[in-house]
Amino acid sequence: MKRFGTFVLEILSVSFGVLLAIGLNEWRQNINNQALVASVLTTIRTEIEQNQAEISRALPHHEQLLKELRSGGLRIASVRTSAHRISWREPAEVQRLLERVLLDDAGMIPPENFLVKKNKSGFLIRMDKKIYRGVVDDSVFVIYGEGNIQLQSALLRTGAWETAQATEATIHMDFALVSVLSEINRLQQRHDETVAAAIAALYSGESSILPSLLDLAAFQRNLQERYAKALTLIAEAAPQQ
Repeated sequence: MKRFGTFVLEILSVSFGVLLAIGLNEWRQNINNQALVASVLTTIRTEIEQNQAEISRALPHHEQLLKELRSGGLRIASVRTSAHRISWREPAEVQRLLERVLLDDAGMIPPENFLVKKNKSGFLIRMDKKIYRGVVDDSVFVIYGEGNIQLQSALLRTGAWETAQATEATIHMDFALVSVLSEINRLQQRHDETVAAAIAALYSGESSILPSLLDLAAFQRNLQERYAKALTLIAEAAPQQ
């Protein structure tokens, strides 16, 4: 009976030692996981703030472009009507003037195809597959269109999110935060694709940039909202790190 009691005591001692070792190992692993998450969140917060600054710089520029395009286009070039004795109601005379004076004086490259037609509000001018508006405004003939558009670049970084996935830190992070960060990564990819489409529209001249610019501004507004939400969640998670 005494030997049995000793045997039970030894089993309990070994079991306690094993359980204690497992508990200590889990405790150390939990500490390591918290340290990893804290480090990753610090990097992610810095990256989001940098991306937020990039979007804050680009979005107002693109919204102003949209405003101008929706109101009839950007002012491309102009010529004073009083300096040229022609009939501003005759498309043929306007076309000859533009070919002779405006394109040369404004330093514009002569287009391969150039056509002026009369419409209710003024003139439609076709140059290199693009359509422009021509109107007489206060003794000045003004051409409006999508020419000379410059996009404001926004370099969006993704390294911190990629690191979080590679180190499996996301496993130990709050689900709501991971969901927002994942959505941010998806929106940033779509943003970059839209930038590429807008640049292609600008340089090909085969389509209007307006649809791509609308999408680009929408993605940038959505990103600003997600950035703000992510920063709030990161700040809430800080005391738990």
